Amino acid sequence: QVDASSFDATTAARAAGTQGWRAPELLSEAPAHGARLTRAVDVFSLGCVIYYVLTGGGHPFGSRLSRDANIVGGKLDLSALAHMPEAVHLLKQLLAADPRMRPPAASVLRHPLLWSAPEQLAFLCAVSDHIDGLKAGSPEQARLERALERAAAPALAHAEGGWAGAVDAGLLADAERWRRYNHGSARDLLRFVRNRVHHFDELAPELQRALGGSPGEGVLRYFKARFPTLVLDVYAYAVGEAMETGCARYHEWIGPADEFG
Repeated sequence: QVDASSFDATTAARAAGTQGWRAPELLSEAPAHGARLTRAVDVFSLGCVIYYVLTGGGHPFGSRLSRDANIVGGKLDLSALAHMPEAVHLLKQLLAADPRMRPPAASVLRHPLLWSAPEQLAFLCAVSDHIDGLKAGSPEQARLERALERAAAPALAHAEGGWAGAVDAGLLADAERWRRYNHGSARDLLRFVRNRVHHFDELAPELQRALGGSPGEGVLRYFKARFPTLVLDVYAYAVGEAMETGCARYHEWIGPADEFG
């Protein structure tokens, strides 16, 4: 019973569990005949707990008296976490009304919300390295670049005149001593991130301070303050590639290909 819920099988019609923390299928007045509860019930409760922790005591379905009704009605409110796009992305999946749309626990553990700063930066650099490492102008490189540009469009959407306008002029000028960047390209934004990460120790002290003062947390804070959805958008690109090709090229971060599609 790998997919069996932690709620015992006799409780499907009793809405077992703590009021306000139960999945909608537990609250249904007319559960499907013979329906079996799965781990998706636990995943829903996990989503409520994660929201509680991240908000310091909040609940994604409102006040105590209205929670069950809001859960049944699908009235999910994640606005308190609008500043954390990774959290919103994960919680929308965990708290999906349809249990079939909730991710397995193994996938939850590999979500970008749980990655450290070095892991997030290493992921961005790995994606950049892979695309740049393909034969220049090859159909495969062109295909991946198009996919990346589509996926990362939200990250660049609010950068008027291209992403260069959102970064410090000194950092850009230093990087462009060696190569020119396309300021409208997500691929080149990743190149710029990779360059600043790999050459952080070589930067002048004032540029290191501008970049957050440290090659891990500082650099990540710098870029996420300017492009809040960048890591999440590139993650969506990597998962999309795994689903399309059956090859999870970035399995160290997103897991094996057979978990997708």
